[in-house]
Amino acid sequence: MDFGRSFHRLHMIHIDPRYSRATLTPDVIERCRTFAKNPLPAFAAYAPNLAKLSKQLAPYKKFKQFILIGRGGSTAPFEAFYRSQQNAKTKTVHVLKTTAPDRIREIQKTTNPKNTLVLAISKSGETVDVLEDLLSFQKYPVLCVTEPNKKTLHQIQQKMGFGLIPHPPVGGRYSGGTECALVPLLLSGTDAKKILSGIQKSNKRFGLQTPYEKNPALQTAAHLYSLYQNGFDEWFAPVYSPRLSAFAEVATQLVHESLAKQTHGITFVTAEAPQSQHHTNQRFFGGPSNMIGLFVTEQSFDAPNQKLKVQKAIANIPLRDSTVGLLQGYTLADSMNYEFLGTFQNAIAKEKPVVHIRVSDAGAESAGELYGFLEWLVVYTGWLIGINPFDQPDVEASKQISEQLRHQRSKH
Repeated sequence: MDFGRSFHRLHMIHIDPRYSRATLTPDVIERCRTFAKNPLPAFAAYAPNLAKLSKQLAPYKKFKQFILIGRGGSTAPFEAFYRSQQNAKTKTVHVLKTTAPDRIREIQKTTNPKNTLVLAISKSGETVDVLEDLLSFQKYPVLCVTEPNKKTLHQIQQKMGFGLIPHPPVGGRYSGGTECALVPLLLSGTDAKKILSGIQKSNKRFGLQTPYEKNPALQTAAHLYSLYQNGFDEWFAPVYSPRLSAFAEVATQLVHESLAKQTHGITFVTAEAPQSQHHTNQRFFGGPSNMIGLFVTEQSFDAPNQKLKVQKAIANIPLRDSTVGLLQGYTLADSMNYEFLGTFQNAIAKEKPVVHIRVSDAGAESAGELYGFLEWLVVYTGWLIGINPFDQPDVEASKQISEQLRHQRSKH
């Protein structure tokens, strides 16, 4: 068994595969080395001009609030960055990713067309429910991010005189380092420069040019693939950080749309921890033995690390095998770490395969690097499994049925 030897020490992320319990064969490692000859993925090849984009957005920075309309990758990367940087954000963004009437009415009641910009994002320009959302805010100023392809949203933009930022040729779930996420990040006042820096650094550390021996994303993919060959086809990611748990949706989309197709692949479950210990721990430890634990922790928190003070009146009250006084002097960060270690060490003792992904902090650059790591992890895993990580062939059929139902309704 190859447990590795130590943490892979990176700028912001440390990855420990020592307890993955994977057996890496020479064949798997050799296949990993051949990926250096693969074409560079579009997300890694694309280089946005942040200074130019910021100038283009200057007329829109006067707005105090924004309504972001989109689906899937048009909103998920931005939302992960925005929510994880909650201490730095300066403007309110209402993310609208549904046509639920209650949600739309709520946004209408809490915004004003005089100081609120609608930002409509759709790569193809033909996402029907995005257009339906847009029609719900007809009195608002609008900026579109879409391909200048003469399709529906582009034609609406031209006909109505809306602003336009071209959407680059990068698929939605991989578009966190493009205008798709950078436009709302810049408009909201989130530190887009540091986030982009983290993404670009991850492309260097995890990209095709970095050999297997020095590439933690590629090595982690090799461990996960080796386990997949032995029936481990579910990944469970408890995230011991409220801010980093904002990546749950984009991580789920990256894994499922990239690695679950052709009737096989990976199922991904993620939840904020330690809350996850009170639901999915039972599945992880007591359910079918096909689940790998990908534990995500934050090494340092922004808030002051308060020490707990136990009042004398309650110090001697029993608490499990000790008393409440046991908590005297501990910090809240200690508590988070002990909760993580309790589950992690229990997994090791019960021979459950686990990988530890430790993020130094939840700052903007770390958030960018974490996103980049997830991108490369699913790409390498897809290549190893033999799945194209860049398409989503089973998504379109449901959209076509929905469209047919709309046509049927319009005939009555």
